Amino acid sequence: EGEFAKGMRLVEKAAAKSDEWPEPLQKRVEDVRAEIVAAAAARLDALEAEAEEDPRAALRELTRLRSKVRGLELDDRIAALMDRVKSS
Repeated sequence: EGEFAKGMRLVEKAAAKSDEWPEPLQKRVEDVRAEIVAAAAARLDALEAEAEEDPRAALRELTRLRSKVRGLELDDRIAALMDRVKSS
């Protein structure tokens, strides 16, 4: 399981009953979820730039990143970038 997905799993586990929590804590859970997705998206942005300079290295890193972000709604974006890098 990847580090981003593992982080999200831990947040989800901790927040299993967050609907019973005070609103500030519920907001913090949502903020943490958003931070995890933003960090994964930032890494993907960096790999998009890297793909132009070194496609092989970018493809290798994309393969690693794909396993780390499963379930974070970035799968389609990663797959599209991998296809683009493979065809270049």
